[in-house]
Amino acid sequence: MVTKEDSYVLQRYLRIAEYLKCLPVKWDSVKGIIVIRSSNQQKFVILTILAHFLATLCRLYSTTLYPSSILNRAEAAFGAILYAYMFIIRLDIPVDYGTVDTVNFMITSKNSEARLPYRPMILILFASSELLLFITAAISGLYYNFGVLLKGVAYLWIDCKNFVNRYEHGLVTILEYRKVQAFEKCLNSCIRSRIFFCSALTVPTIQITLCYVAIKSFQSDDRNTFKGAMFLWTYFMAMGFTMMMFTVGAKISNLSKNWISRSRWNIKRKWERKVHKSLAPLSLKFGNNFVERLTPLVVQEFCVRQTVSFLLVSE
Repeated sequence: MVTKEDSYVLQRYLRIAEYLKCLPVKWDSVKGIIVIRSSNQQKFVILTILAHFLATLCRLYSTTLYPSSILNRAEAAFGAILYAYMFIIRLDIPVDYGTVDTVNFMITSKNSEARLPYRPMILILFASSELLLFITAAISGLYYNFGVLLKGVAYLWIDCKNFVNRYEHGLVTILEYRKVQAFEKCLNSCIRSRIFFCSALTVPTIQITLCYVAIKSFQSDDRNTFKGAMFLWTYFMAMGFTMMMFTVGAKISNLSKNWISRSRWNIKRKWERKVHKSLAPLSLKFGNNFVERLTPLVVQEFCVRQTVSFLLVSE
């Protein structure tokens, strides 16, 4: 089950989102669960998503607006990719009821030199709008990535481990595995087509861009050690997120496969043998793909190869 600390963090995200009107859901303090906003309240959420979409287009367009070095373009591309990623993550239209049900189940279960003329009020307005858009995107990204994706994957892993331990001690029957499978199906229906799929494509891309920019920052003539260190630190954060996301998914797959392989020798009843033949290992899916044992290594190998390729091409 989700701990009190996790529930408190989730409530804090939703309280901030309540002020910013950036999520189609809110926290119901009476019921102690997440509920969906009314249709009138969701209209403002759609407006913030539209503003996020326009800001993403502007960032993508700004990367080609002025001629600049490859390093500056890479830095700008990182921001544009990040904004595009957070936009796709929060594009929850129409609202996915499965995501809300899944979270509630976990809670309730036990560049260029050319510049604009200096206009203080205009710059303050731009800065305020940029800050508001960033906070809105960050809160939405934290909710979908950490509140739904990572916590859902961690819950499935813990639930699978608990089932295997209880089964080996004779506390539950083989039918209990169906409950774990039911949650896996529900989780995949929430994250397969949008949240996990977008994260699996975008976060490694961000990781490649960060590593490239960090190395180029240390190698450039006007070396900026602080900037390079910041990009390198962010790269390790992105790599940690990627490894955690795929490694836990691989552990879930391996654990369920090993249990299915071992448990067939302990089955004596005929109906249990029939049930066992119908069991499938647990797997996290993104798009038409699924996570297996070597997926974390394959993803990191791809990131390293692409980074080295970009470095060789830019020399």
